[in-house]
Amino acid sequence: MPPNQGDDLGAALEALLAEQMPSALRRQSQVEMTPAEYMRQRRMYIANKMAGQTRIYLDTNFWIRIRDVQLDRSSSNADQRLSELMFKGRQEERLVAPASDITITEILRQRDPQTRHMSAETIDQLSMGLAVRSFYDRCAIEIENWVGDPSPEGGGSPRSDPRVWTSPIHVLAEDTYAPPHGFPRWVQEKALRTLMDALSRIDFTRAVEALSNIPLELDQPGTLAATLNEVETPDPALDFDQVFRDECAGYWKAIWSKFLDPRSTRPGLIEGSSIRPFDSQTKTAAADSALSALDHGTLGCHLPTMQVASGGYAAIRVQRDRRFKKGDTGDLHHASGALGYCDAFFTERSLSHLLTTPPLSRALSDFTCSIHHETDDVIAYLESLVG
Repeated sequence: MPPNQGDDLGAALEALLAEQMPSALRRQSQVEMTPAEYMRQRRMYIANKMAGQTRIYLDTNFWIRIRDVQLDRSSSNADQRLSELMFKGRQEERLVAPASDITITEILRQRDPQTRHMSAETIDQLSMGLAVRSFYDRCAIEIENWVGDPSPEGGGSPRSDPRVWTSPIHVLAEDTYAPPHGFPRWVQEKALRTLMDALSRIDFTRAVEALSNIPLELDQPGTLAATLNEVETPDPALDFDQVFRDECAGYWKAIWSKFLDPRSTRPGLIEGSSIRPFDSQTKTAAADSALSALDHGTLGCHLPTMQVASGGYAAIRVQRDRRFKKGDTGDLHHASGALGYCDAFFTERSLSHLLTTPPLSRALSDFTCSIHHETDDVIAYLESLVG
């Protein structure tokens, strides 16, 4: 995003926060806690809200189909039934459809005000105000958990880590939290807590309305696809397992240097950690143990974001007649959030095929998230949940 647009975005969010600040300040004056502790408790609250409910990850196409029913733009009986079952399941607290950073980005690209508003409202209603954290944040959290206990038996289940959950508005603003300078530390922390608290009380629909007049020029995925096609030549002679390993090693190195290295420009992303900063020796030992577990088929689902995305890129690279397309990065970001943290994934045929056929299906065999693309199959799944 160009620098001047960042100023516009900040101004819009600041105006939106103005209504919330007074009550937020009163609440925060009653309970003193650090920003890290506030966010820890907030994430625990979000995770607990989902307890006992089936988590269904919708790719953008399914969000659009449900939205179009709400706008009376769809005459499809199947879409009507899909929408009916999703809203019924949410009303009965049987299911929740978390949002994600890639979904939110795609919503913000929509230019028609009515379409954009209803897209945001549909997300608010079906997500219960919940979202899985951004792709790179999840990678960092998963790696940190592995470092804490670098073995297939350790590290805990990523699904049970409350830090991977947030709200749609926090996905928009989480990277820009910054306390005011020139004040005592306790004042800075109180201001930061207030900002976090105020943001948590703004629904996604209101945020989208506040941003609707800002001409955001979001990154276009086609640029990355073109770059990948220049540097990654399809070669069916390549061994998938080796390419998969190389992709995982590349992700590990990139995420570590950006988020977990002591010299990172974004320190403190993983709030409340007792084992940061990581040193080079820790990095090497943890990476070796993860790749060794991958080689021996014992990695399980401990690094889901890295595993799904790396596996997807590797599967594309070894196909004879397949080139990277502009939607591939977004598709694999969707898939990594779905397979790692949800119970079901509703997606399109091509991505479903990539994930459920060899060689990628073999690499992801430990994941239990069910994948559906046929409308009849999706409806049957929902009917089994809500009738």
